[in-house]
Amino acid sequence: MLDAPISHIRRAGLARGGLRAALAEIAKGFDPTLLVAADARIADAADAFLGPALEALRAGSAFGASLSFPRFRPGTRIPVVPLEDGSDVVFGRCAPDVAGLFEPDGARAILEAWPASDADGFARALARLGGFVLLPRSPLACLPGGRGAMRRNLAVGWRDWRIPRPDDALALYDCDWNLVEAAARRLGPLRSYRNFRIDLWGQSAASLRADLMVSARPCRAPILQFPLSFMPLEANLTMASTPGTSGPGFFSLGAERDFEAMPAASRERLFRHATRYNAIDDYLGQFLAPVKRRLAERWR
Repeated sequence: MLDAPISHIRRAGLARGGLRAALAEIAKGFDPTLLVAADARIADAADAFLGPALEALRAGSAFGASLSFPRFRPGTRIPVVPLEDGSDVVFGRCAPDVAGLFEPDGARAILEAWPASDADGFARALARLGGFVLLPRSPLACLPGGRGAMRRNLAVGWRDWRIPRPDDALALYDCDWNLVEAAARRLGPLRSYRNFRIDLWGQSAASLRADLMVSARPCRAPILQFPLSFMPLEANLTMASTPGTSGPGFFSLGAERDFEAMPAASRERLFRHATRYNAIDDYLGQFLAPVKRRLAERWR
């Protein structure tokens, strides 16, 4: 495991809930800094990522870079499956809680958009800035024993990291792991639409307002419809149809005011589709949990 990052990158600790304070320290200095949780495990190959990631930060492609990658969407057991766009990274708005790389200029910009009174405002700060952090598709850091919601696998081996500019990427996500509008327009059918938001899971915050929305919720007057056939879910947005021409779609593009609440049956169908490729240990854990509880009660 990596004991020290490449020579021109400083290393500092990352305490739980201490990201804002750590960024404040970075903002005072001049050196790029790798923040690392005390018990983080970092791959030897992380050096090969840190150099290109630092170049991307200095070029304005991102405000930071995480070395880990989330396993599930926030508060769920639904795996994060980003779009494949030929690159080795994903642009996201989740706070790094295992290891993260930041430049002083990026740290200062985040702090200016992050009110001190907002304890969990990292993602909202990135949204205000219209920016992202880089996340490697093959994680380079994790917590021991697979703790937390991070992916358990760890990348091994060196590579030439392909890091595009956000303007050339497809995998650009908000804090809820919905595709952002700019990326969705690059998929084709949505190219001619503006001021819409993506809510494929039917649970995006109502405070995020737009003229149009693409959602799994029922729409009274859909403009376009999309199937539920592929993973990741965003891949379905490449297969648009006009309502009434090829049967009902699962996702719809329409005016936000025309969407209704998400039915339980649709939510269950979406969950089954999104989790069918979960790791086998997750399935075993679901099936055997009741047995484990019964045995524990018996042998008390």
